[in-house]
Amino acid sequence: MNESKSEKQKKQYEELLRDVCSFNLEIFSEVFFPHYCRLEASQFHLDYYEQTEFGKRKTRSATAAPRGYAKTTHRALIRPIHDLCYGFEKFVVILSATDPLAVGKIKDIRDELLTNDLLRTFYNISFDSAKPGATGFVAYSNDHKIKYEGHGRGVEVRGLRWNEYRPSKIILDDIEDSEEVNNEALRKKDEQWFQDVIGKLGDEGTNFEFIGTILHKQSLLSKVLKNPAYKGRIYRAIEKWSDREDLWEQWKGIYTALDNPQRLVESEAFYQANKDEMLKGTKVLWPARESYLDLQKEIIEFGMRSFRKEKQNDPVLDEEAVFTK
Repeated sequence: MNESKSEKQKKQYEELLRDVCSFNLEIFSEVFFPHYCRLEASQFHLDYYEQTEFGKRKTRSATAAPRGYAKTTHRALIRPIHDLCYGFEKFVVILSATDPLAVGKIKDIRDELLTNDLLRTFYNISFDSAKPGATGFVAYSNDHKIKYEGHGRGVEVRGLRWNEYRPSKIILDDIEDSEEVNNEALRKKDEQWFQDVIGKLGDEGTNFEFIGTILHKQSLLSKVLKNPAYKGRIYRAIEKWSDREDLWEQWKGIYTALDNPQRLVESEAFYQANKDEMLKGTKVLWPARESYLDLQKEIIEFGMRSFRKEKQNDPVLDEEAVFTK
């Protein structure tokens, strides 16, 4: 009797979890992907969870977020798997800067479906082949199935189909190259490829999701963010700078005094003694990953030019002044 009751409760729990996860990407992520969700979510992730429109067609979104902030994890790994589990998409195409990068993201999805025992069992995941390919494959979840495929930037994919389906979702994930984006002719080529090939790749209901970091003021992502057809959002690692830059300058002087063997100890002591004042007015995007102090150290290590591009989505040309915020 007790075992029967326990089994019944387990079944009810599973049904409830399956129902809740269908419209709650945050719970789906935390339950089935705890190995990717070790840190408390940032506002960037919470916004994505809240604004995700399940089952809606012909959506257009563009998001610029700092490098290393799990853009790909949530939008080109977890969400496409969620699409499989709940039948939201038929044919998902992931585009990246190169073929190897795009294929790597498809392989990550495949490997997760193969090795995530809880996910595989709960959603009854299987494949159309005993050895699903790394560059593209078909996966099943109960009565749902999806074709996943990856391609590099600039690849000719006109007329791409899987059986009767054109791509139902196209994810452009970090498709621009940090060096090539500085070349005006190559930027124009990428823009034309996006407009003439990728923009016409799907059908009347295809969803487009563009994610990355702004590598140039005239980059493709920068332009798409300003396209009225897209819901655009830019995130920065430092959202609000300190009101006490004078104290940070003093800390910097101690931290960078290379002739002082105690500089790290003394700079930390200065920070702890003045922490409340130094953090006045500050706000960072993902405090569980990087504190304001961590980000100040990164500015010193890699320079303000790199920081503005990789963490603030505010790139500058080499000849521009880079010390202003």
